[in-house]
Amino acid sequence: MAWLVFGTFPDAWALTGIIVIAGSGVVLTAYERWRASLPQSEPAAVD
Repeated sequence: MAWLVFGTFPDAWALTGIIVIAGSGVVLTAYERWRASLPQSEPAAVD
């Protein structure tokens, strides 16, 4: 995006940040899909 708008390519630190942010979104999505596939359990009653 920056390359198209500003005409400069992001440096190594910017690319690292982009990869970390995009990677965390992928991991979070995969985790939430896995968690949603687990059977729902009834909460235990506490006396």
